[in-house]
Parts: sequence; C-alpha cells; structure tokens
Amino acid sequence: MKEKRVIDEVYIKSYAKDLTPIKLLERAVNVFCEGENKHDFWSREIHMLGFQGLKRWHRLQSLSDRMNRVNIQHYAIDIFGVNIEPKLKNTNKSINNLKEYYTDYLDWEIFVYEEMNEISNELVENGYNEEAEIILKDLKGVNKEIEKIRRHILDAETVGYDMSYLKIMDKELHKKMKYKEKLLEEISGMKEEDCKKVKDKIL
Repeated sequence: MKEKRVIDEVYIKSYAKDLTPIKLLERAVNVFCEGENKHDFWSREIHMLGFQGLKRWHRLQSLSDRMNRVNIQHYAIDIFGVNIEPKLKNTNKSINNLKEYYTDYLDWEIFVYEEMNEISNELVENGYNEEAEIILKDLKGVNKEIEKIRRHILDAETVGYDMSYLKIMDKELHKKMKYKEKLLEEISGMKEEDCKKVKDKIL
C-alpha cells in the first residue's frame, strides 16, 4: 500500500507529489460548478420573461456543465487520489430584458473560454497533456456556444429586438430542446456505452 502524506489538508497518494495539475483541475471544476449554477439561474430568469426555448436550452447547458464537473472530479480521484470540492462563486444577477440577458450570457462564455484555455495551456507547459486534452474537449463546446450566442444577438439586433419575431425564433428552439430533453429521458435505460454516445451528441 502506497504511503499518503498531507498537503494543504488534503490526503494525496505518494505519486501525486506535484500539486500543479490538481490546482489547475480545481480551477476547471470551479468554472463548471459556477456555469451549472448560472445556467440553472438563467433558465428560470428567461422563463419568467416567457421564453420557453431558451429555458430548456439553459437546463441542458446546466446539465452539461454538471457532467463536465463530475467527470473531472472523478478523474482527479482515479489519477491523483484527490477529491476536489468545488468552491461556488454566486455572481448571478437578475435580468430585466433580452438584451441584458444576451450581454451577461456572452460575457460569461467568453470568460469560460479564456479561463479554460489558460488552464489547458498551463497543463501542457507542465507536461500534463492528458489532463489538457480533457479541458480542450470541453473548450470546443464553449466555442460553439459563443458562436450561437453571437448569431442570436445578430438576429435580435437585425429586427430591433422585435418580440414577435424573437418569440417565433424561441418557439423553434423550444421544439429542438424539448426533443433533446426527451432523448435524455429515453436513454436512461440504455447501456452505459450507448448512453454516453447519445449524450455526447445531445450535449
């Protein structure tokens, strides 16, 4: 049995003497934890404004961030023998209109991209390529999200934030998100391997 030693009040297996990857993965866990919280909050805020499609969109994004957080936490346990407990920063603020919502949403995702990109680069610089790949995989999803937000903003600005048009857009989004949520419910009975393949396509 390998000896254990205490570092920063955390028991770490003797092969994890370098705390660098643990500290960096902890940063990633905190980002995903806050993202999970923010998307859950936005789902309810945007629901209050009457946008059912965006409500479901954020419910799925919240689930995706939770899955990413949990995957990294279990990876840290498997590889480094460390249980990373997230530190949640609650920076949520109420939104009064769609323009305000889009601004907050885009600012957050840009922050996530910059933070995760920095974490990935530092992991590579310190020789932790496998851990960097985990972060980079999630980073691709952030890129797509930023792209979609910018397109939504452009569409909204083109019509001067006309609510009639925006509600039509949201209705189309609602159909897609409702279908994806239904798929997630259906795959609960699938084998783990098949379940993961479908989840990756949905989220």
